Amino acid sequence: MSPNRPTSGNPPPAQGTGFYVWSPPGVGPAVHLHMAVVDRLGREIREAAVGALGRKAVCGLLLGRVVPGTEAIIVEDSLPLPCSDPAAPASYFLNAGNAVLAEKLSQWGPGKDKRLWAIGYYQHQTDGEVLLGYDEVALFTKEFPPPGKVLLLTALDPAGQPVAGFFPRATGEIPSTTALLFPLSRMDLRRAERSPAPPLPLEPVEMRAVRRRLTQYDVIRWTSIGIVVLALAILAIGGWRRPQVRGERAAEVMDPSASDLGFAIDGAPERVVVRWNPSAPAIANCVEGTLSVTDGSATQILVLKRADLAAGSLVYFPSGNHVSFQLEVTTKQGRKVTATAAFLSAPRPGSGKP
Repeated sequence: MSPNRPTSGNPPPAQGTGFYVWSPPGVGPAVHLHMAVVDRLGREIREAAVGALGRKAVCGLLLGRVVPGTEAIIVEDSLPLPCSDPAAPASYFLNAGNAVLAEKLSQWGPGKDKRLWAIGYYQHQTDGEVLLGYDEVALFTKEFPPPGKVLLLTALDPAGQPVAGFFPRATGEIPSTTALLFPLSRMDLRRAERSPAPPLPLEPVEMRAVRRRLTQYDVIRWTSIGIVVLALAILAIGGWRRPQVRGERAAEVMDPSASDLGFAIDGAPERVVVRWNPSAPAIANCVEGTLSVTDGSATQILVLKRADLAAGSLVYFPSGNHVSFQLEVTTKQGRKVTATAAFLSAPRPGSGKP
């Protein structure tokens, strides 16, 4: 069994976003799998395949959400489920373990105040085949009704490496085989071929005022801004220059040319809004632009056409604590105008109570 790697005709892993985008052509909704889940499931499978853990079942709930207004499914976390039958977890949860599954599904049900809920089920196949059996179909149909549900099956290929495939909920009969296998390895997914299409986590949005509570991020941000303002005041008055610690950055640093473009960022730990002024002379008179995003050690470059720049904003879902952005537009006269900004967020919350 060889993993089917994405080709130039298939959406690629979203570089720099912390997600692998599973989206074979013509097979229903795209599934965005967080790399932290890839690491966790790969580790569970490897631990279950050796030593005394060889008889441990690898199965559980996929936690995430559906992107509003689309069919895209985001899987951000996983929750292992206890199972006493490693060879047939689906059969166990249909019978003796049904009460355990029902309790967890009730605990992780959707709600207006919840960011994550149970949007699917995952299971490791010990026979080495990523194929749906009768019990898997029955469990998926009974306990995970639409909309926005997905099943993930994993197995070991002949080389002993974990591979996986999604079975998204769609109309009609559920196929027994997955439309696309992928390696359950962060390194292999990052090496896979990528197309030049922009990743889904960057999308135009309509800006609107949102009232929210003060968060840990707000405290960090305003404290950092206060420190920067105080340092600038000291430099202006006394000409004193403090040696810069290597690698140190303020929470938000604006390039002087940002005022030409109205470039600014705002958001929460899991969502950053990147804004610019589409009426700025440099943008109104531009040919095209690029937005470079550096998220931790990964960098991606998004080409912005005139229509994209006219939208005035993008939303970005960070995978790390520090993200920097650089917007560059080229005018019809060949002049390049650049604006940069950096974003410091609180650490991504781990799985816990819903």
